[in-house]
Amino acid sequence: MTPADIRAALEQAAPGSRVDLPIGEFEGPFMIARPITVGGHGLKTVLWCRRGPVVTIRGAGVGLEDLVIDVTEERDGVSLAVESEVPPTLTRVRLVGRSRGWPSGHDWFVPPVLDFARVVPSGKVERTLTMETPWPVTVSAELDGLTVVAAPGSTGRCDLTLELDAMGFAAGSFIEGRIVVSGGGVESLIRVTGVLSPNSGPSRGSPSDAWETERDTDAEVLGRAFATAESTRGEKNSAGATWKPRRVANPVSPGGGASPKDRSAEPEKTAERLRTVARAARDAGDLDRAEEVLRRAVLLEPHSCDVHGELAAVLEKRGEIGAARGEWGAALAIDPSYPGALSRLARCCNLLGRYDETVAILEQHLADAEDFGAADLMSALAVAYHSLGRNDEALWAVDKSLEVRADPRLLALRRVWERS
Repeated sequence: MTPADIRAALEQAAPGSRVDLPIGEFEGPFMIARPITVGGHGLKTVLWCRRGPVVTIRGAGVGLEDLVIDVTEERDGVSLAVESEVPPTLTRVRLVGRSRGWPSGHDWFVPPVLDFARVVPSGKVERTLTMETPWPVTVSAELDGLTVVAAPGSTGRCDLTLELDAMGFAAGSFIEGRIVVSGGGVESLIRVTGVLSPNSGPSRGSPSDAWETERDTDAEVLGRAFATAESTRGEKNSAGATWKPRRVANPVSPGGGASPKDRSAEPEKTAERLRTVARAARDAGDLDRAEEVLRRAVLLEPHSCDVHGELAAVLEKRGEIGAARGEWGAALAIDPSYPGALSRLARCCNLLGRYDETVAILEQHLADAEDFGAADLMSALAVAYHSLGRNDEALWAVDKSLEVRADPRLLALRRVWERS
C-alpha cells in the first residue's frame, strides 16, 4: 500500500467504515474529512511528513487507532491538526510533535528530550520541563532513580518537575531512559539523557572523558592509555570499574522490532530512506536527529547489520559508548564478519572499563580465525591485557599490531609498559 493508495482510501471510504493500514512508514500529508476509523499496527505503522501537519482532521466522527504520527524535520512541527468542531477519538496513538486545534484551546506538546548534561553523583538533582496538554495526563518515569516530583494536575501549559537520585549511579556512567506522558488515548515520549561526572576528574575505565569529545579515534584511546601508564607506573593495574548502561526498552520501539515474517519490501525501502535522512542529519551535525531516525530504521529492519552499525557509529560520536556497544554487538550477532564491528566493539568495551569482555571477545575471535594481522584488534587487546595486569601478553599484542602498522603512539606506550 502506497501513500497514494492511503489517500484514495481515505477519500473514498464509506461513512462509518474502517480503513486498516498495513505495517510500514507512509509519507504524508494526509487529510481525513469523512466519519471513518483509521487503524494500524501500533508502532509498526507510522504516518510521517518532513513538515507538518502530517494528518489533518476536517470532519466529525473520525477515529484514529494504533498509529504513530511523526513530523520528522521540524522540532516544533505539527503532527496532528484538528480543523473540525468535533474532535477525533484517539486510541493508542503516539504523537511525535505538536497537535493543535483541540476544543479546550490548548495544544498537545511534550518536549522530546530531558538532558541532565553532566551531573555529580553526590545527591539529588531536579529538572523542570514545560509542556502543554488539552486534557489531563499521567506521567511515568522509566529509569531507576528518576522520580516525578510534580506532574501536571490539569490541562493547559504547565511544568513537569523530575528528580534524579544521582547517588544510585556510578561515576562516569551514562543516563539513558525515558518518560511516558499519556492521556486521552495519546502518548508521547521524553528521552532522558546525561552523564555522571567523576568526583575528581576522569579515572581509568571511565567513559566520561569520551563524552567530552566529538569523536574518539583509536589514537585518542591509546593516548589515554599512555597517560594512565605514565601516571601509574609501578602500580598494579586494576580491571577498572565495570559499568552497565541503565537502559530501558528502545525509546523509539519499546515493543521491539518486527519479526522476520513481518518484514516486507515496503519497510526495507523505508529503512533505506531513513538511513539516507540520518546520514544527512549526521553530516549537518544534528546527532539527535540522526539517532532518532536510525532507531526508527531499526524498528523496521531489526536484522540489518548496516542499520545497527550506522546507529552504533552515531551513538559513539555522541559519547553514548554503552549504547554503541550494544548496537555493535547486535550487528555482529547478525553477521560475525561485519566489517569493522569487532574492533569498534572492543574499543567500546575498553572505554567502559570492561577489559575482561574485550579479552574474551578477541581471544575467541583469534582462536577461530587466527586474525593476528588486524592492527586495530591487536592494539585493543593490548590495552585490555595491560589494564588487567597481564603485561607480557600486552607486549605481545602490541608487537603484533606494530608488525602490521607503524604507530608512534603505540610504540611509545610499549616503552612505558616495558618499564612498569
